[in-house]
Amino acid sequence: MFFFFITVKLNSLSALAFVKILVGLPTFNNGASGYTIRRTLEALTDQSYHDFKLLIVYKPSSGDKTLDIVDEFRDKLDIEVKIQSDGFVEEAMNEIFKASTDYDITLTTDDDAIPAKTWIKEHVQLHKNHEKIGITQGMVNPQEYECYEYLRFVKNLIGYYKPLTKELRNYGYIINDMGLFVCKNSKLLSATRNYEYIYIH
Repeated sequence: MFFFFITVKLNSLSALAFVKILVGLPTFNNGASGYTIRRTLEALTDQSYHDFKLLIVYKPSSGDKTLDIVDEFRDKLDIEVKIQSDGFVEEAMNEIFKASTDYDITLTTDDDAIPAKTWIKEHVQLHKNHEKIGITQGMVNPQEYECYEYLRFVKNLIGYYKPLTKELRNYGYIINDMGLFVCKNSKLLSATRNYEYIYIH
């Protein structure tokens, strides 16, 4: 199973004294315990970068206690909840992107993902350092899996796995300095790791 993260940068950040960050979180059917979204909110509370707005797009379901759990975090996070009456995750994402026009950077995550402590900080710094990067997309795989690439030894010799920027050196999927999309590690273990795709415009 894959969990997707997207960041969108709307403005040039170099001239901004303060960067407005929106984190979008679509959610549906967390059940009575809400175990997964609680862990997501705990991880967002623990971020090293604190200045962000959290927009939760919530689609109600029977027996769901999501809003009760969200209320527990209102004194720790700047939270807005938007109720989704119909549609699927695509419609929830559209609501997030509509709101994103008021922000410099928009990040999205899932209600069963656990972002690393420096998740927001790393994205802000990435966009500040590389103005031409407009959108990044990442995924987290909760199980061990293999990157099937041939001639890995030869590719290592010619520097095929050298990342385009130093910020990408710890990621499994990278853009290399030749501009190619590369699965860098032969075996990826990622309970909570965010692997990035980067689109440059």
